[in-house]
Amino acid sequence: MIEVSRRKLGVRMAFIVSSALAIAVVWLTNPLQVVALSSRAFAAYYAMQALLAFWVSLRAGAGGWAARSGFAVIGVICLVAMLAGAPAES
Repeated sequence: MIEVSRRKLGVRMAFIVSSALAIAVVWLTNPLQVVALSSRAFAAYYAMQALLAFWVSLRAGAGGWAARSGFAVIGVICLVAMLAGAPAES
């Protein structure tokens, strides 16, 4: 919050705003939807990390085909989890 406000908010106010936003999310949404959305966000993040690892491995010449294949498999699994993940309530 401090960085987003370009340092106009102090630490105390940033915690208060963050807490208020977290409480609003919990009160105004279905908790299972929040969990499903955050799970998909984590899957997307890890897919990007796997892509980055694959790319760095290629550019640096580090690791072999086994490592690159592992990065690719993990990335695909994360993408499938992100795109086809079913909500907990269904």
